Amino acid sequence: MHNPISTTTTFFIHNPMSTITTKEKIAFLNGRLALYLDAEEAILSGQSYRIEGLELTRANLADVQSMIRSLYNQIEELEARLTRSRRYSRVIRPAW
Repeated sequence: MHNPISTTTTFFIHNPMSTITTKEKIAFLNGRLALYLDAEEAILSGQSYRIEGLELTRANLADVQSMIRSLYNQIEELEARLTRSRRYSRVIRPAW
C-alpha cells in the first residue's frame, strides 16, 4: 500500500529546491515523529488512530513502526549533516 505521508516526508527532506533550513527540517520531522509515536501507542493499546485522513489500526502497526524507523533515520542523518557542517577543519600541506 502506498503511504502518502511517507512520500511527502521523503520529498520534503530530499527536495533540492527546498529553501527551509536543516534545523527547520529537523523540527518538522520531530513533530511528525511525535504523531507516529502517539499512533503506535494507541495501536498497541488496542485502539485505532487517525492521521491526516488515514485510519491506522492494529493491522497497520508494522507500517507505523516502519515510518518511525524512517523518521528516526532521517532526523539522525540531518543532525549528522548539521554537525559536520559546523566542524572546522584545517588542511596542513606538507613542506616538500
